[in-house]
Amino acid sequence: MAAFLHGNDLHYLDHIAPLSGLLFVKLFVTEEHIVHLIEKFYPNIQVELLSNNAFPEYLLHNYDVLFTCLPKQLLDQLFFFDEYKLRKKLLFCWLPHGNSDKNNLGALIEEKIALVYGKQMIDTLNKENITANHITIGNFRQYFYEKNKQFYLNRCPIFKIQQKTIFYGPTWNDSNVKEHLLKIIECLPYNYNLYIKLHPNIAQGQLSLLLHAKIEGKTNIIFLDEIPTIYPIL
Repeated sequence: MAAFLHGNDLHYLDHIAPLSGLLFVKLFVTEEHIVHLIEKFYPNIQVELLSNNAFPEYLLHNYDVLFTCLPKQLLDQLFFFDEYKLRKKLLFCWLPHGNSDKNNLGALIEEKIALVYGKQMIDTLNKENITANHITIGNFRQYFYEKNKQFYLNRCPIFKIQQKTIFYGPTWNDSNVKEHLLKIIECLPYNYNLYIKLHPNIAQGQLSLLLHAKIEGKTNIIFLDEIPTIYPIL
């Protein structure tokens, strides 16, 4: 068994990395900067970089089961040619990457195995007629954090908060992010911290540039875009 993170999908990292660490399975990635993030923020994880050309054949040769946040519909496109060439198919185990009340589960129609947090997700999948076998894993990300709490306290000084702090971490499709953040920045008392963690899908966009310019010189406002793990912040 192995875990797999394809491409630059940073919003999957804080899900697949803790799982691979708790299961003691190697995590394969295709982007070098993600290797550095894993080494910095996720202790005791075996991570290996594979090129976009090499990963399908390598994984097919060496593994039978892959844990991944990508749905089987997309994975089939990545592995189709090499599966045909090697006459072997991988078993994909889908891992959710957020709360199960989101309405984008139609892509899971072909899943054979789905890892789920609990009853809410099982009910949601059943409602969407997703027939995958369920394996309940609970809040494994919190467990991973608690297991490695001292590591995070030592690694990141911002986790040792000394004054009242507001944390703002909106989801990627929240249309009110700009309005809310500008209002919070304007009204923030001088003796408060403000930690801002934008979703990876918007952290590199024009909104992020605008906000960074807005807070220039304000030492009590910090962007956490380069910290992928959420539980140490919470």
